[in-house]
Amino acid sequence: MFNLPKGVDAEKIEASFSKGVLNISLPKKTDAMQADQVVPIKGE
Repeated sequence: MFNLPKGVDAEKIEASFSKGVLNISLPKKTDAMQADQVVPIKGE
């Protein structure tokens, strides 16, 4: 058992277990999502 972070949509949590690996998906609530953010990438 663990505490969920704020902004997680508990109704949409999904989990799967395959080949010894546990995958858990914690989707954010729609109102918790932020607008797209552009991150500049520096090149050589």
